[in-house]
Amino acid sequence: MLDNRTLCAVCAWRATCKKKFSIGDSLHCPDFTRDVTIKEEKKEEVLYYDAPYKFEFDAKVTDIKRYKDNLFAIKLDKTYFYPESGGQLSDRGTIDGIELVDLIKENDEVIHILKSEPSKDSVNCKIDKEVRIDHTIQHSAQHLLSAILFRDYKVPTKSFHMSDNYSSIDIDIEQFTNDIWYDLEEKIFEEIRNGRKVNTFWIEPSELPNYNVRKIGKYGDKIRIVQIEGIENTMCAGTHVKNLSEIGMFKIINFEKIKKGYTRIYYLAGKRALNYFFNATSYLNKLSTIFSLRDFELEEGAKKVFSEKESLQKELQAIKKELILSKLNNIEISQKFVEKVDGLDRKMMNFYAKELLKKGAKVVFLFNESEKFILLMKNKSSEVVLKELGDKWKEKYNAKGGGSDILYQISEIEVPFEKLKEEFECIS
Repeated sequence: MLDNRTLCAVCAWRATCKKKFSIGDSLHCPDFTRDVTIKEEKKEEVLYYDAPYKFEFDAKVTDIKRYKDNLFAIKLDKTYFYPESGGQLSDRGTIDGIELVDLIKENDEVIHILKSEPSKDSVNCKIDKEVRIDHTIQHSAQHLLSAILFRDYKVPTKSFHMSDNYSSIDIDIEQFTNDIWYDLEEKIFEEIRNGRKVNTFWIEPSELPNYNVRKIGKYGDKIRIVQIEGIENTMCAGTHVKNLSEIGMFKIINFEKIKKGYTRIYYLAGKRALNYFFNATSYLNKLSTIFSLRDFELEEGAKKVFSEKESLQKELQAIKKELILSKLNNIEISQKFVEKVDGLDRKMMNFYAKELLKKGAKVVFLFNESEKFILLMKNKSSEVVLKELGDKWKEKYNAKGGGSDILYQISEIEVPFEKLKEEFECIS
């Protein structure tokens, strides 16, 4: 009879229909589209540790169960698929041509999440080669980066993160400078060029003191060591290159201070670094063409352009102010002044409102309808409760903004000017 060592090949973990079956019994499960056989539960063989360059294999489906969002959770008798762990991203690929949506590590086994149910028990599995190699290179590059930081600067790595676009490590260093940045890249370049071997092997916990491991984490009956010959030994369950030369290129692209005083270093390796250099060169060439400058002249050229732009903006602001002052001499200024001012930016609207108040207006309503922006301003002698009006409009028209009873600004307001003008003129 079904006991705690046997399970339904469909329902997987235990026969959820609560029917009693013997091993070898065949049945038709109403929740699935095919007949199944009751099987004895066997532990899945996880094989990616020692075969990072295995991209295709055949396996047998041992368990299937329904998963959330109409997906299926599959167990295999063996797998080379790597599930996200230790900062390294999951593999991608297919099982019997069905797209692999996710991989979940559970109790030292891998659950394969698929879009649909495989039609047979024996399946062909394909790992996306480019993705696996990329993840392997990024992870090995992290080990090399962290090892050199620890060896030469006594700086520990606190965490590692990999995304589809870049990888990063968080380090505990007082100050990360451009000099350290250059020194790190130069040393990493040398180690990659030297082609040091990368070994992976298992040891007993009692052997751990013999290996001078850089960082000791949690471990069980066996410990997996990743060794960069002549540089470091560290505990790791990820996939790695066999030789540092496989990393190819390496580039730190940025760094920043984050919480707890740590520094986050962003880097690229392998084809990611190659693509980065290609794009950077392409951008430099385009900018050189636009400015008619050589690449090493671009920095000074850009500074000159921005300086000229700043001077022109100051001249333009001065001209706008002169025009506003000239306009004030030729218009009738009422105590409640209203105007649509699509040609003025916020800075000039503020200047215009202040000058209107100087010329006799008590409360001013300016509306840049194209920018969906309102400026309300009054002098202290006005009895209009400006903040009350601003709060009312903001809530009524689902806009943003705020201010005081002297100055109130509203943005993202989509209401016709004439409607707002009518409401404004009704206030007392």
